Amino acid sequence: MTVDRAQRLSPIERLGQWGQDIRFAVRQLRKRVGFTALAVTTLALGIGANTAIFTVVHRVLLAPLPYPGGDRIVMLIMEHKDGTRDGPDSAGVVAWRDRARTIETMAGVDVPAMATQDTTAQDTIAAFLTANYLRMLGVHPVLGREFSAADERPGSGVAMITYGLWRRSYGGRPDALGSTIRVHGQPYVIVGVTPAAGAAQ
Repeated sequence: MTVDRAQRLSPIERLGQWGQDIRFAVRQLRKRVGFTALAVTTLALGIGANTAIFTVVHRVLLAPLPYPGGDRIVMLIMEHKDGTRDGPDSAGVVAWRDRARTIETMAGVDVPAMATQDTTAQDTIAAFLTANYLRMLGVHPVLGREFSAADERPGSGVAMITYGLWRRSYGGRPDALGSTIRVHGQPYVIVGVTPAAGAAQ
């Protein structure tokens, strides 16, 4: 069929031509079962791999963080002369936050200094957190108070525990506030409890 003839076909005639092409393709595939199985498997693996990769890329690089104004939250990275990169230390975060004039707010958490009360991941406690970190993410304690500027001073000795740890170790009792926990042997007084994972803020 010439190109001119194909362009003059009505929509119904085109559907008929497509139907003939599909039936011919099915007959050919039936004649070569091994090739058909290999082709279908290859397509399935390719589609599955592409879907998985796109899902990860979308969640990590494209989708905004699940916090208020998540599309405006960025991470600051310092590049040293030797080519290595890392985040600013706690003193650097506080200094930048106090002097910044072109950003709305700046907060920091010392991720490498994470410690646990026991061996479960749900009991993770941050060793350093700027007072406005949770507030910036729209997270407010379900019990107790938020961190204050005074809590940023070295040796302030206060902590906020997770909802899971509060339920398991303290039975969800309000008197958990004021209790003392130890992280790396150092005592910390509990001043608040973070919301349960996935809880609405």
